Amino acid sequence: MHFNFFTDIPDFIKQLKGPIEDLESKLLQSQANVKSIQKLLAAFLNKPLYERKHGNRDELLALDEEAKSQRDISFQAIADMSEKIKALVAENKSLLCDPASSHSVWHDYLSYIDEIVLDGLVKIASVS
Repeated sequence: MHFNFFTDIPDFIKQLKGPIEDLESKLLQSQANVKSIQKLLAAFLNKPLYERKHGNRDELLALDEEAKSQRDISFQAIADMSEKIKALVAENKSLLCDPASSHSVWHDYLSYIDEIVLDGLVKIASVS
């Protein structure tokens, strides 16, 4: 087999350009999805799940009917956020996973996402 530097290399580069651009697009979308997950979690950091009576940190938690109603609204918003996160993770799986490849790499990725979500939930709870 004879290799011609002037004709074979440019053809090889042209052949690789499409798959590399496709990979770049998938990685950028995956990164955007992870940032979206972080933004979804951060949206809950401005409002505690439970308010304190009179807004004072030294007071007890307000657990009256109005507070329960607000809690139910917050819990529903968290459930909605959960569904959005699941959809983003599923999209990332379709972008990043090769069905023929090992699932251990995907499980490592899920552990990474779990850490982001867990950290966000701990911060949400600490605001309360």
